[in-house]
Amino acid sequence: MFGHSHSRGHNTRALDEHYQQVGYEGNGYVKSRALSLSTLIEILKQKTGNDDLDVGNIRPTLFDMFGQDSSSKVKKFVKVLFQNMHHDHGESEESGHHLGFVSALAHQFMKHKLDEFEDANDYLKPALEMPVSGHHEVYAGKVAESVVFKDRGVLLSGANLIKHLLMPTLVETRRKHMVP
Repeated sequence: MFGHSHSRGHNTRALDEHYQQVGYEGNGYVKSRALSLSTLIEILKQKTGNDDLDVGNIRPTLFDMFGQDSSSKVKKFVKVLFQNMHHDHGESEESGHHLGFVSALAHQFMKHKLDEFEDANDYLKPALEMPVSGHHEVYAGKVAESVVFKDRGVLLSGANLIKHLLMPTLVETRRKHMVP
């Protein structure tokens, strides 16, 4: 989805800049509530304690954090990723249906997570129950390998974002700055 990159570098910066500059044509006032990709990654790193978090494992991380409350897009991605892991069993990680760097990171993350659980089906139940008509639903087709879609993202509802990500951070920050 975001192309091959050895670091978060220019691809995420370009997306962040795009979202900060999106204009509005019409009557009234609209304030962008888009969270930049780099900000989301930093928040997720703080919440999970995983400093290796990058673009490629955002959706599996969100699934791990929210489970049943994850968006359908996240659940579908995890389902297809899990199916690909079984399909590619015995093949090298660079073969099969994976779409490069992003999927390799997600694949690695899922392998690690599944090793932590005795019953993978129980952990993956919310994702496995999602109907998926094909890989195009998750990866946006063959075009996804070379094009960055600036108008697509992962939806985090306000309630989930505040409850699981922002509120604990705010409470922790306030505790650190309180005078005893």
